[in-house]
Amino acid sequence: MSLWGLGGVFRARWTASSRRRTMAASLGCFWLSFLVGGVMSDDPWWDNEDGSWQKYYHALGVVSSRYNRLESTLFEMIHDLQKGSVRIDAILFQKLPNDQRLRWLNFLVSDVPQPQDISDAIDHFISGYSVCTRNRGELMHSKVQAYIDGSETFIATMISRKSGQEVMHHFPLATVRRVADEINRFYHYGSHLHRIMNPLNLPPGATPIWPSALPSKPDVPSRLEGSPHST
Repeated sequence: MSLWGLGGVFRARWTASSRRRTMAASLGCFWLSFLVGGVMSDDPWWDNEDGSWQKYYHALGVVSSRYNRLESTLFEMIHDLQKGSVRIDAILFQKLPNDQRLRWLNFLVSDVPQPQDISDAIDHFISGYSVCTRNRGELMHSKVQAYIDGSETFIATMISRKSGQEVMHHFPLATVRRVADEINRFYHYGSHLHRIMNPLNLPPGATPIWPSALPSKPDVPSRLEGSPHST
């Protein structure tokens, strides 16, 4: 099998995988909405969890589901700029850590000439994506220890990769939901931007089918910060 054929197989697998993830995310959003409708309190699965924990778990589920869509948007941007080259196969994308994925997109933006306003918009997406990724990681890799009664603030700890030191976080429920909303805003921003990038990279003579107006830039999120914790 040629390298081009191998790349086609990888892309086909990625497409099928993306469809499965999209379906899973859609089903996940349906069930999360269903739970918010009041079923949580009547579901025996939740009998051992009080209302504050239920809300926290739900918020984490929304963060995860929305980040999955944001990550897919990054892949689509890279894929379009690569113009279907074998270098963009899904296995490579999945093996790269996020900082290298963003460097890859940065390289492609500099390698494939883009209008200045498009380049600026992509830079803004990269900045927001980087913070969204970090915040999602802080939430998903922290171990929740307790919550403060009456405040819906959760105390969580995680081991820093850089220092090996345990770091403590205070995660108010509103903060977890804010992270989910920020991820969602950058998903929609990136999706809109991708639709504009797509016709810019079409073959000569092809007819663009997407609107060309740039989306408004959402604010770059602030990073979640913890404090060193001695055990």
